[in-house]
Amino acid sequence: AAWPAWEGDTSGTGPRPRGFAAATWRADGGGSMIETGHTAALVQALEQSPPLPFPARDRLELWLLDARQAMPLALLDTTLPHMPAPNMKEVDWQGRFPPDPDFVAPSLRLAGARESGHSPVAHGEILRRMLQVEAGSLARAQWFLRQADGSGEGRAGCRLGPDLRHRHLPATAFPELLIRERGWRDGPAGQLVRDYHDWYAPDLLTHARLRPETRRRLERAARCRPGRLYALRRVLPAVIDRELVRTVLVEAVIRQSASPGA
Repeated sequence: AAWPAWEGDTSGTGPRPRGFAAATWRADGGGSMIETGHTAALVQALEQSPPLPFPARDRLELWLLDARQAMPLALLDTTLPHMPAPNMKEVDWQGRFPPDPDFVAPSLRLAGARESGHSPVAHGEILRRMLQVEAGSLARAQWFLRQADGSGEGRAGCRLGPDLRHRHLPATAFPELLIRERGWRDGPAGQLVRDYHDWYAPDLLTHARLRPETRRRLERAARCRPGRLYALRRVLPAVIDRELVRTVLVEAVIRQSASPGA
């Protein structure tokens, strides 16, 4: 945690004002922050903070539905259970995480989908179009309140008929990750979804409700992005292969030391 000693623009978007300073707080007492009248409240909050990772509270989930059976296809949004679900006229999957132009799916790369000189379509855009086809020309979405056992109680949504409102779906009806991986009519489509999940493995490892085999797979995939896994290391709810994860974190530290300005 860092504490600015000067009230000014500390967003990083402009030059730091004269007199700007920062300090670091560490739980082991090795930081540089000095407790003063200005920092006492912050230090107290840091010392008394609950252990990480925090339990997830956003149990109200918005799911894009497939066109064939109106079942959950891809996660669109989440919010707190007491928040009113917003009205929607249109839905469009853009990816659970901010757009990443560098996302490369090995299955598409091996298929020659990104040959140089052919103005290739970004792999994330290919995935988005694939989901649009699976959801149909008039995409539907529904809010579900997820229960402790993983089941979901249907709420409002977009283009829902009366037969879909207030339905109860078992836990097995919901994809374990962000997008359904099985049940695709086109085999390569399912592999593209796996590639997407593997790319974002460090972020997905912060999910608490993962099967051990899924967590193990994501830990292996996270080796390709050691820096991201290191940034999220304190909010991992569980680790299956501790030796592998430790090796990835050590690699991240070595890379950071080799390129401190990166």
